[in-house]
Amino acid sequence: MIHRSVCRLCKADCGILAVVENGRLVGVEGDPACPLNRGALCAKGQALPQLLYDPDRLDGPLARDGEGFRPVSWERALDEMAAALVRIRTKYGGAALATYEGASFSRVNTQAYIRRFLHYFGSPNRTGTESLCVAPKYVAARATFGPGLLPTGDFARAEVILLLGANPAVTAMHRYLRAMDDILAAKEAGGKLVVVDPVYTETAAKADVWVPIRPGTDLAFLLGLIRLVIEENLYDRDFVARYTVGFEDLARAVREYTPEAVERLTGVPGSCLRQVARLFAGAGRAVADRREGLMHGRQATQTNRALLLLAAVCGQVDREGALRFTPSLSLNRKVLAEDRLPADAVFFARDRFPFGDEAGLLPETILSGRPYPVKALIVTAGNPVMAWPNTAKVIRALRELELLVVIDLYRTETADLAHYVLPGTTCLERNDLSTNSLMPYPLVRLAARVLPPKGEAWPEWRVFNELGRRLFGNGYAHASEEAFLEDLLDGSGVTLGALRDGPEGVVYGEVRPGRYLESGFPTASGKIELYSHMLAQAGFDPLPRYEAQGPAPDGEYPYHLITGSRLAAYSHSTLMNLPWLHDLSERPCAEVAPDLAEAQGLRDGDEVRVVTPQGAVNLPVKVLNASCRKVVLVRHGFGHTAGGRLAVAKGGANANYLTDDLANDPLAGTPAYRDGVCRVEKMAQERR
Repeated sequence: MIHRSVCRLCKADCGILAVVENGRLVGVEGDPACPLNRGALCAKGQALPQLLYDPDRLDGPLARDGEGFRPVSWERALDEMAAALVRIRTKYGGAALATYEGASFSRVNTQAYIRRFLHYFGSPNRTGTESLCVAPKYVAARATFGPGLLPTGDFARAEVILLLGANPAVTAMHRYLRAMDDILAAKEAGGKLVVVDPVYTETAAKADVWVPIRPGTDLAFLLGLIRLVIEENLYDRDFVARYTVGFEDLARAVREYTPEAVERLTGVPGSCLRQVARLFAGAGRAVADRREGLMHGRQATQTNRALLLLAAVCGQVDREGALRFTPSLSLNRKVLAEDRLPADAVFFARDRFPFGDEAGLLPETILSGRPYPVKALIVTAGNPVMAWPNTAKVIRALRELELLVVIDLYRTETADLAHYVLPGTTCLERNDLSTNSLMPYPLVRLAARVLPPKGEAWPEWRVFNELGRRLFGNGYAHASEEAFLEDLLDGSGVTLGALRDGPEGVVYGEVRPGRYLESGFPTASGKIELYSHMLAQAGFDPLPRYEAQGPAPDGEYPYHLITGSRLAAYSHSTLMNLPWLHDLSERPCAEVAPDLAEAQGLRDGDEVRVVTPQGAVNLPVKVLNASCRKVVLVRHGFGHTAGGRLAVAKGGANANYLTDDLANDPLAGTPAYRDGVCRVEKMAQERR
């Protein structure tokens, strides 16, 4: 039997056809009817059967017993967790509880249920991957276009595509797998692709122009582009006059970013800057877009702002072949029980960062007790020991908690520190809603359960439902998963019945270029804000300006360090225990620029020690074919000490032993994973 559902192993949410025989999943194929992947499916999705039947998955709840764990029933685990939470709330207050949602959790419905649980408990401290990932583009879009508008690139119709810090040949952009296909289709139609990246990536190899840029300097490059567009009268005068505010302020702010100044800051020749500016501004339809490389710098939000401002002054917003907007599905906010949260409850990092959810700053708060104690943490489908910056500090902080609960498929590195470890479900063992305005299609689907959960595994919403029943009474809980989903969809115009009857999904709106140019943007001015009133009112610079925020490479740490880059076979630090995927990737390495390798006499396979102010890791070397000078790349997700036998056997090193949890974007709080410094020490080599 074939079941239509959605793969949730990453956030591309590809439509799938799950093949079940005799009650067992035997294969997974891409769904040709899904517009996001159009029948394609990556290796991760094809490996879903191995994930479901992985013998290393958790079978039942575990409770800490000294240095190890003992099996317990769900009833006992929930009773003991509820009692511990009552003690903590009585002693420290409701805000002493925080939650963290990892990249692979059941997003739409469980996120709503976690918010509900926290509000009942009296805590504002929900965190997730947003502040480790996409918060800068959220904040930048809100500051420029207003709340709820997140632009996506109309790649297939563009004449010029400018990508910064993006490698869609390996990782999906805008939540759809076919992004790279659309980019290549645009090139086939005569379009041009410009890729700005310190490393010669798989996408850079397809580009008409590759711009190797010094890490952390993209903002200076973008401001230089804007200056040239204005100076050479290449901007769209009519668009700027009718649809934007703050042009004169922006023009004054970018005057100092001459091609010569930008070359000194970024390493990009002035001739290249001029070429890119003229190519982009001269196109009738152009997309300026980005991925994680632009999220993980010390000025990430203002860098994302500058990218949007470049598009705006060139008239490439809310038009076909440019940046466009997917409407959001309006879900029932009453489910969140926001009225239950005390009026004086303040998110733990709000005094330092007014935007974002700052998960990576929880260790600092736990250890310092400021601004108030955080003593309990519930982690859902996440692994902070692998994902959060400054791993040594993360481990110290998690050990200080009075209650740490982990819901996961595996006993991970974070689970090894927990008081309770609870078995979660895969995406094919639960019902989810799949919708996101970051996708290029206004589509909501039921990611339908295909098989019952393995062993005693529970979907995350049920854990919070039953824990809440113990803490808040039956009035808090929902009778069933279906009742909760119907409650969540109430008022959206979409029903659970319609999703079941139409498993290919329900279209809830349309992407119509020109909508906001006609009706106005939801900003204070009603226009695209080149000068951001939102940022000005919050006490931040309303215009992007480049400032060197981190330590430039010097004598002690002379090289640029980039961490966080991923491989196509995995999703962050997950899925490394699956045999098919295990065999697809090479041995983890420290990838170094050719000039660095030559200076230190390094060859492929030589062992080195990469050292930063936060820590050090040992890795073999791989010399990059091409990159910006003085670059070291350490990929994210390796170095497992738990999470399954194959994951541990993969080896490598946890890149976050090298990263700094206090080096953040000042608006969104995002860690500067790709804007660090390091030194490289050649180790004694075994004879070959």
